[in-house]
Amino acid sequence: MRIPYLYLYFLLAGALSLPAGLSAQMAEARLQAAKNQVRIGEALDVTLLSQYESGLRFLGVYLPDTLGAWELLGRSQADSTQTANLILKKQKLTVICFDTGMQRIPPVRIEYLQTNGDTLTVFTSGLGIQVFPVPTDPGQPLRDIKEIIAEPATLADYLPWILLAVGIIGAALGLFLYFRKKKPKPEVPARPAAPPLAPHIYALDQLTRIEQERPWRVDVKAYYVSLTDILRGYLDQQFQLPAHEMVTDEILEGVRKVSPDPELGKLLKDALFLADMAKFARQEPQESENVAALEAIRQFITRSAALGNATSETPTNPTGNA
Repeated sequence: MRIPYLYLYFLLAGALSLPAGLSAQMAEARLQAAKNQVRIGEALDVTLLSQYESGLRFLGVYLPDTLGAWELLGRSQADSTQTANLILKKQKLTVICFDTGMQRIPPVRIEYLQTNGDTLTVFTSGLGIQVFPVPTDPGQPLRDIKEIIAEPATLADYLPWILLAVGIIGAALGLFLYFRKKKPKPEVPARPAAPPLAPHIYALDQLTRIEQERPWRVDVKAYYVSLTDILRGYLDQQFQLPAHEMVTDEILEGVRKVSPDPELGKLLKDALFLADMAKFARQEPQESENVAALEAIRQFITRSAALGNATSETPTNPTGNA
């Protein structure tokens, strides 16, 4: 077998070259290619075989990125087997060449540590590999040796398109909101105004409200202020009599001028006198007197409603001072 004979050769040569008393530790290495010819750009598997004595310590294989014209694509993990006192280590190297012709793979350096502490360096033999060009047909279009390998898409590849889509959507939404805001709203036709109430109806409604609330039980002065304000507002709207600027005697005189019925003045006289006593003399009328004053003013408004010329405008609130 080759290995034992080579081992005996190295052992004999080392024994003859070393001084007396020393023994040499032996190792060898070589490269073995899967084939001795390839096409340009075709990967080639090369096996690195290293055999050494078990007394040696394997330090490593020193491989540059390029081996002459060859580029190192990768290497596998080393596998080790031991037979007797010999260790055989195998490692696969993958190389590629882009030059044609006979291309040599240079020797590879391997180092071991001997038992005496010295470093033992071993080089493999080189390999010559014939690299052929790819045969071409002038009638066919040029094409790559290998198919193009598509890289997997990442988010960064789609990010510009995503940002563009977001920008377009945002611009469209902004224009939509802008023009929607500027679009004139349709005019809603105003509701027709309610017909104005006649002065006597308005005044009678106010009297009914006061009668239900009975404010004289809380503040009799405020009650008579509201009562007389309703009367003054009615006189102003119904007879154009500026009653808000008149005192009691002036109001009675004005009623006599606009009404031929003397009983109307009598209805107002007692009610207005009682109101003046409550407002200015702080008199506390009886419950029946308070109700009678309200009823007297209601009778006056009801009986005098046919007199005078009511304005067509909505009457103002006659209880503004209440």
